[in-house]
Amino acid sequence: MISITESRSLTEMINALERKSTEPIVTQKVFGRKRNETSDVIDIEIRTGTGNLAAIVGDADDAAAVNKAVKAVKTYKLPRIFEKKIFTASELGRFTDVGMIYGSVDDKERAKAKLLADELLDLKDRVLRRREQIACSILTTGKFTYNAGGVTYSADFGFESGKHLITAASGEKWDATGVKIVNQIRKWRRAIAQRSGYNADLLLLGTDAADLFLSNEEVRKIFDTNNYRVGAAELTGKVGVGGTYLGTFLGMEVYEVSQLYNNDGADAEMFDKTKAVVIASNADSLITHVAPIYRTDGNVVAEFYVQSVEAGDKTRVEWLIESKAMPAVHEPDVLVSVKVV
Repeated sequence: MISITESRSLTEMINALERKSTEPIVTQKVFGRKRNETSDVIDIEIRTGTGNLAAIVGDADDAAAVNKAVKAVKTYKLPRIFEKKIFTASELGRFTDVGMIYGSVDDKERAKAKLLADELLDLKDRVLRRREQIACSILTTGKFTYNAGGVTYSADFGFESGKHLITAASGEKWDATGVKIVNQIRKWRRAIAQRSGYNADLLLLGTDAADLFLSNEEVRKIFDTNNYRVGAAELTGKVGVGGTYLGTFLGMEVYEVSQLYNNDGADAEMFDKTKAVVIASNADSLITHVAPIYRTDGNVVAEFYVQSVEAGDKTRVEWLIESKAMPAVHEPDVLVSVKVV
Protein backbone atom coordinates (compact mmCIF):
# COMPACT_ATOMS: atom_id res chain seq x y z
CA MET A 1 0.00 0.00 0.00
CA ILE A 2 1.35 3.44 -0.97
CA SER A 3 1.35 6.13 1.71
CA ILE A 4 1.05 9.80 0.77
CA THR A 5 3.22 10.85 3.71
CA GLU A 6 5.77 8.01 3.83
CA SER A 7 9.05 8.81 2.09
CA ARG A 8 10.22 5.23 1.62
CA SER A 9 7.13 4.08 -0.28
CA LEU A 10 7.11 7.23 -2.44
CA THR A 11 10.81 6.78 -3.28
CA GLU A 12 10.29 3.14 -4.20
CA MET A 13 7.34 4.08 -6.38
CA ILE A 14 9.04 6.91 -8.32
CA ASN A 15 12.08 4.74 -9.09
CA ALA A 16 9.81 1.96 -10.36
CA LEU A 17 7.60 4.19 -12.51
CA GLU A 18 8.27 4.15 -16.25
CA ARG A 19 6.44 5.53 -19.22
CA LYS A 20 5.89 3.21 -22.18
CA SER A 21 8.54 5.04 -24.21
CA THR A 22 11.01 5.13 -21.26
CA GLU A 23 13.59 7.92 -21.16
CA PRO A 24 13.92 10.75 -23.70
CA ILE A 25 15.60 9.85 -26.96
CA VAL A 26 19.14 11.22 -26.48
CA THR A 27 19.49 9.98 -22.90
CA GLN A 28 18.13 6.61 -23.94
CA LYS A 29 20.12 6.12 -27.15
CA VAL A 30 23.44 7.67 -26.15
CA PHE A 31 23.74 7.78 -22.37
CA GLY A 32 21.82 4.65 -21.41
CA ARG A 33 24.78 3.22 -19.47
CA LYS A 34 24.45 4.30 -15.84
CA ARG A 35 27.20 4.22 -13.25
CA ASN A 36 26.17 4.43 -9.61
CA GLU A 37 28.77 6.49 -7.77
CA THR A 38 29.57 6.52 -4.05
CA SER A 39 29.81 10.31 -3.94
CA ASP A 40 28.38 13.30 -5.76
CA VAL A 41 31.93 14.46 -6.52
CA ILE A 42 33.45 12.46 -9.37
CA ASP A 43 36.53 12.41 -11.55
CA ILE A 44 35.82 12.27 -15.28
CA GLU A 45 38.72 10.99 -17.36
CA ILE A 46 38.85 12.45 -20.87
CA ARG A 47 40.45 9.70 -22.97
CA THR A 48 42.06 9.65 -26.41
CA GLY A 49 41.42 7.04 -29.09
CA THR A 50 43.11 3.68 -29.50
CA GLY A 51 44.98 4.18 -32.78
CA ASN A 52 48.52 3.66 -31.49
CA LEU A 53 50.40 0.37 -32.00
CA ALA A 54 52.48 -1.43 -29.39
CA ALA A 55 56.26 -1.25 -29.86
CA ILE A 56 58.42 -4.26 -30.70
CA VAL A 57 61.70 -4.33 -28.72
CA GLY A 58 64.80 -6.46 -28.59
CA ASP A 59 65.44 -9.20 -26.04
CA ALA A 60 67.77 -7.00 -23.97
CA ASP A 61 65.82 -3.75 -24.34
CA ASP A 62 63.86 -2.02 -21.62
CA ALA A 63 60.09 -1.75 -21.88
CA ALA A 64 59.05 1.03 -24.21
CA ALA A 65 57.34 3.94 -22.50
CA VAL A 66 53.91 4.84 -23.84
CA ASN A 67 51.65 7.83 -23.38
CA LYS A 68 48.69 7.50 -21.05
CA ALA A 69 45.30 7.02 -22.66
CA VAL A 70 43.82 9.58 -20.27
CA LYS A 71 44.77 13.07 -21.44
CA ALA A 72 42.85 14.95 -18.75
CA VAL A 73 41.04 14.29 -15.48
CA LYS A 74 38.32 16.73 -14.51
CA THR A 75 36.60 16.77 -11.14
CA TYR A 76 32.95 17.75 -11.03
CA LYS A 77 30.25 17.86 -8.40
CA LEU A 78 27.18 16.34 -10.03
CA PRO A 79 24.39 18.90 -10.54
CA ARG A 80 21.72 18.70 -7.87
CA ILE A 81 18.04 18.84 -8.80
CA PHE A 82 15.80 19.54 -5.82
CA GLU A 83 12.14 20.50 -6.30
CA LYS A 84 8.91 20.17 -4.37
CA LYS A 85 5.18 19.92 -4.79
CA ILE A 86 2.87 21.30 -2.12
CA PHE A 87 -0.50 19.67 -1.46
CA THR A 88 -3.07 21.39 0.76
CA ALA A 89 -5.34 19.36 3.01
CA SER A 90 -8.23 19.77 0.56
CA GLU A 91 -6.06 18.66 -2.37
CA LEU A 92 -4.99 15.57 -0.45
CA GLY A 93 -8.64 14.64 -0.33
CA ARG A 94 -8.32 13.64 -3.98
CA PHE A 95 -6.09 10.77 -2.95
CA THR A 96 -8.09 9.60 0.05
CA ASP A 97 -11.61 10.13 -1.29
CA VAL A 98 -11.18 8.65 -4.77
CA GLY A 99 -13.34 5.59 -5.26
CA MET A 100 -15.40 6.18 -2.11
CA ILE A 101 -18.69 5.98 -4.00
CA TYR A 102 -18.11 2.95 -6.21
CA GLY A 103 -15.75 -0.01 -6.27
CA SER A 104 -14.17 -2.54 -3.96
CA VAL A 105 -11.36 -1.82 -1.52
CA ASP A 106 -8.85 -3.00 -4.13
CA ASP A 107 -10.42 -0.77 -6.78
CA LYS A 108 -10.15 2.24 -4.47
CA GLU A 109 -6.50 1.46 -3.70
CA ARG A 110 -5.69 1.13 -7.41
CA ALA A 111 -7.40 4.46 -8.14
CA LYS A 112 -5.45 6.11 -5.35
CA ALA A 113 -2.19 4.63 -6.63
CA LYS A 114 -2.98 5.94 -10.12
CA LEU A 115 -3.37 9.51 -8.83
CA LEU A 116 -0.14 9.19 -6.85
CA ALA A 117 1.64 7.82 -9.91
CA ASP A 118 0.48 10.74 -12.07
CA GLU A 119 1.85 13.30 -9.61
CA LEU A 120 5.14 11.41 -9.13
CA LEU A 121 5.58 10.94 -12.88
CA ASP A 122 5.23 14.69 -13.36
CA LEU A 123 8.08 15.24 -10.89
CA LYS A 124 10.18 12.51 -12.48
CA ASP A 125 9.56 13.81 -16.02
CA ARG A 126 10.85 17.25 -15.02
CA VAL A 127 14.10 15.68 -13.84
CA LEU A 128 14.44 13.56 -16.99
CA ARG A 129 13.79 16.57 -19.23
CA ARG A 130 16.57 18.48 -17.49
CA ARG A 131 18.90 15.50 -17.88
CA GLU A 132 17.97 15.32 -21.57
CA GLN A 133 18.69 19.03 -22.02
CA ILE A 134 22.14 18.48 -20.47
CA ALA A 135 22.76 15.53 -22.81
CA CYS A 136 21.75 17.54 -25.90
CA SER A 137 23.97 20.43 -24.88
CA ILE A 138 26.97 18.14 -24.40
CA LEU A 139 26.55 16.44 -27.80
CA THR A 140 26.13 19.68 -29.72
CA THR A 141 28.64 21.94 -27.91
CA GLY A 142 30.92 19.65 -25.88
CA LYS A 143 29.91 21.33 -22.64
CA PHE A 144 27.02 22.16 -20.33
CA THR A 145 26.54 25.50 -18.60
CA TYR A 146 23.79 26.74 -16.31
CA ASN A 147 23.22 30.18 -14.85
CA ALA A 148 19.86 30.87 -13.23
CA GLY A 149 18.46 31.71 -9.83
CA GLY A 150 21.89 32.57 -8.48
CA VAL A 151 23.23 29.11 -9.33
CA THR A 152 26.04 28.62 -11.85
CA TYR A 153 27.35 25.33 -13.15
CA SER A 154 29.74 24.38 -15.93
CA ALA A 155 31.19 21.12 -17.27
CA ASP A 156 33.51 20.87 -20.28
CA PHE A 157 34.28 17.52 -21.95
CA GLY A 158 37.23 18.57 -24.05
CA PHE A 159 35.73 18.63 -27.54
CA GLU A 160 38.20 20.10 -30.05
CA SER A 161 37.17 22.59 -32.71
CA GLY A 162 37.70 21.22 -36.22
CA LYS A 163 37.89 17.66 -34.90
CA HIS A 164 34.86 16.94 -32.74
CA LEU A 165 33.07 20.24 -33.36
CA ILE A 166 32.91 21.13 -37.05
CA THR A 167 31.25 23.95 -38.97
CA ALA A 168 30.61 22.99 -42.57
CA ALA A 169 32.03 25.39 -45.15
CA SER A 170 29.52 27.42 -47.14
CA GLY A 171 29.65 25.08 -50.14
CA GLU A 172 29.22 22.06 -47.86
CA LYS A 173 26.19 23.35 -45.98
CA TRP A 174 23.25 21.02 -46.49
CA ASP A 175 21.24 23.75 -48.21
CA ALA A 176 24.02 24.36 -50.76
CA THR A 177 23.40 23.41 -54.39
CA GLY A 178 24.86 20.02 -55.25
CA VAL A 179 26.04 19.28 -51.70
CA LYS A 180 27.29 15.69 -51.21
CA ILE A 181 25.70 14.74 -47.89
CA VAL A 182 26.48 11.05 -48.29
CA ASN A 183 30.21 11.70 -48.79
CA GLN A 184 30.26 13.97 -45.75
CA ILE A 185 28.63 11.42 -43.48
CA ARG A 186 30.94 8.67 -44.72
CA LYS A 187 33.93 10.92 -43.97
CA TRP A 188 32.72 11.60 -40.43
CA ARG A 189 32.03 7.91 -39.80
CA ARG A 190 35.49 7.02 -41.06
CA ALA A 191 37.11 9.62 -38.79
CA ILE A 192 35.35 8.15 -35.75
CA ALA A 193 36.46 4.61 -36.64
CA GLN A 194 40.06 5.72 -37.25
CA ARG A 195 40.35 7.67 -34.01
CA SER A 196 38.37 5.51 -31.60
CA GLY A 197 38.11 2.04 -33.14
CA TYR A 198 34.32 2.17 -32.92
CA ASN A 199 31.89 2.18 -35.83
CA ALA A 200 29.31 4.95 -35.73
CA ASP A 201 25.80 3.52 -35.47
CA LEU A 202 23.67 6.59 -34.73
CA LEU A 203 22.92 9.85 -36.55
CA LEU A 204 21.03 12.53 -34.61
CA LEU A 205 19.63 15.48 -36.54
CA GLY A 206 18.25 18.83 -35.42
CA THR A 207 14.96 19.84 -37.01
CA ASP A 208 16.43 22.02 -39.78
CA ALA A 209 19.14 19.47 -40.51
CA ALA A 210 16.52 16.71 -40.71
CA ASP A 211 14.44 18.66 -43.23
CA LEU A 212 17.44 19.18 -45.51
CA PHE A 213 18.62 15.59 -45.06
CA LEU A 214 15.27 14.16 -46.16
CA SER A 215 14.93 16.58 -49.06
CA ASN A 216 18.41 15.89 -50.46
CA GLU A 217 18.17 14.14 -53.81
CA GLU A 218 21.10 11.80 -53.19
CA VAL A 219 19.79 10.79 -49.78
CA ARG A 220 16.30 10.17 -51.16
CA LYS A 221 17.74 8.07 -53.98
CA ILE A 222 19.51 5.82 -51.49
CA PHE A 223 16.35 5.47 -49.44
CA ASP A 224 14.25 4.79 -52.54
CA THR A 225 16.51 2.33 -54.36
CA ASN A 226 15.61 -1.18 -53.22
CA ASN A 227 18.76 -2.71 -54.70
CA TYR A 228 21.03 -0.39 -52.74
CA ARG A 229 20.60 -1.79 -49.25
CA VAL A 230 22.40 0.87 -47.26
CA GLY A 231 19.26 2.84 -46.52
CA ALA A 232 15.69 2.13 -45.52
CA ALA A 233 13.33 5.04 -44.91
CA GLU A 234 10.84 4.86 -42.04
CA LEU A 235 8.42 7.76 -42.32
CA THR A 236 5.43 6.25 -40.55
CA GLY A 237 6.18 8.46 -37.58
CA LYS A 238 7.46 6.10 -34.90
CA VAL A 239 8.18 8.56 -32.13
CA GLY A 240 10.14 8.19 -28.93
CA VAL A 241 10.17 10.87 -26.25
CA GLY A 242 11.33 13.95 -28.16
CA GLY A 243 12.54 12.15 -31.27
CA THR A 244 11.26 10.60 -34.49
CA TYR A 245 12.92 7.60 -36.11
CA LEU A 246 13.62 8.38 -39.77
CA GLY A 247 15.18 5.08 -40.84
CA THR A 248 18.55 3.40 -41.31
CA PHE A 249 21.24 5.04 -43.41
CA LEU A 250 24.76 3.75 -44.11
CA GLY A 251 24.31 1.32 -41.24
CA MET A 252 23.19 3.97 -38.76
CA GLU A 253 19.86 4.60 -37.07
CA VAL A 254 18.71 8.13 -37.91
CA TYR A 255 16.57 10.22 -35.55
CA GLU A 256 15.21 13.73 -35.74
CA VAL A 257 15.48 15.28 -32.27
CA SER A 258 12.65 17.76 -31.86
CA GLN A 259 12.31 18.46 -28.15
CA LEU A 260 11.49 21.89 -26.79
CA TYR A 261 11.96 23.33 -23.33
CA ASN A 262 10.82 26.53 -21.67
CA ASN A 263 13.64 29.09 -21.62
CA ASP A 264 12.58 32.21 -19.72
CA GLY A 265 9.02 31.92 -21.01
CA ALA A 266 9.89 31.08 -24.62
CA ASP A 267 10.16 27.73 -26.35
CA ALA A 268 13.74 26.72 -27.16
CA GLU A 269 15.21 23.72 -28.97
CA MET A 270 17.01 21.25 -26.70
CA PHE A 271 19.04 19.95 -29.63
CA ASP A 272 20.58 22.59 -31.91
CA LYS A 273 18.33 22.53 -34.99
CA THR A 274 21.30 23.16 -37.30
CA LYS A 275 23.36 20.20 -36.09
CA ALA A 276 24.07 16.67 -37.29
CA VAL A 277 25.82 14.46 -34.75
CA VAL A 278 27.37 11.13 -35.78
CA ILE A 279 27.96 8.86 -32.79
CA ALA A 280 29.33 5.44 -31.94
CA SER A 281 26.65 4.91 -29.31
CA ASN A 282 28.01 1.45 -28.45
CA ALA A 283 31.16 3.03 -26.97
CA ASP A 284 31.53 2.38 -23.24
CA SER A 285 32.75 5.96 -22.73
CA LEU A 286 29.22 7.43 -22.92
CA ILE A 287 27.93 7.25 -19.35
CA THR A 288 25.31 8.76 -17.05
CA HIS A 289 26.83 9.18 -13.59
CA VAL A 290 24.34 8.84 -10.74
CA ALA A 291 25.13 9.90 -7.15
CA PRO A 292 23.46 8.69 -3.96
CA ILE A 293 21.13 10.97 -2.01
CA TYR A 294 22.15 11.56 1.61
CA ARG A 295 19.93 12.21 4.60
CA THR A 296 20.64 12.21 8.32
CA ASP A 297 18.91 8.83 8.66
CA GLY A 298 21.44 7.28 6.26
CA ASN A 299 22.13 7.56 2.55
CA VAL A 300 19.50 6.34 0.15
CA VAL A 301 21.13 4.85 -2.93
CA ALA A 302 18.37 5.72 -5.36
CA GLU A 303 18.34 7.60 -8.63
CA PHE A 304 15.32 9.57 -7.48
CA TYR A 305 14.57 10.28 -3.84
CA VAL A 306 11.20 11.57 -2.66
CA GLN A 307 10.76 12.93 0.84
CA SER A 308 7.34 13.68 2.28
CA VAL A 309 7.17 16.48 4.86
CA GLU A 310 3.93 17.10 6.72
CA ALA A 311 3.25 20.55 8.20
CA GLY A 312 2.93 20.65 11.97
CA ASP A 313 -0.57 22.09 11.74
CA LYS A 314 -1.64 19.28 9.35
CA THR A 315 -2.70 21.79 6.67
CA ARG A 316 -0.35 20.64 3.91
CA VAL A 317 2.16 18.05 2.77
CA GLU A 318 5.27 18.73 0.71
CA TRP A 319 6.83 16.18 -1.65
CA LEU A 320 10.48 16.95 -2.20
CA ILE A 321 12.26 15.19 -5.08
CA GLU A 322 16.04 15.07 -5.33
CA SER A 323 18.32 13.64 -7.98
CA LYS A 324 22.03 14.02 -8.77
CA ALA A 325 23.09 12.74 -12.17
CA MET A 326 24.91 13.93 -15.28
CA PRO A 327 25.61 12.43 -18.70
CA ALA A 328 29.30 12.47 -19.63
CA VAL A 329 31.46 11.87 -22.70
CA HIS A 330 34.75 10.31 -21.59
CA GLU A 331 36.09 9.90 -25.12
CA PRO A 332 35.21 12.72 -27.55
CA ASP A 333 36.70 10.69 -30.43
CA VAL A 334 33.54 8.53 -30.54
CA LEU A 335 31.51 11.35 -32.10
CA VAL A 336 31.51 14.24 -34.54
CA SER A 337 29.14 17.19 -34.09
CA VAL A 338 28.68 19.26 -37.25
CA LYS A 339 26.86 22.53 -37.91
CA VAL A 340 25.36 21.78 -41.33
CA VAL A 341 22.98 24.73 -41.75
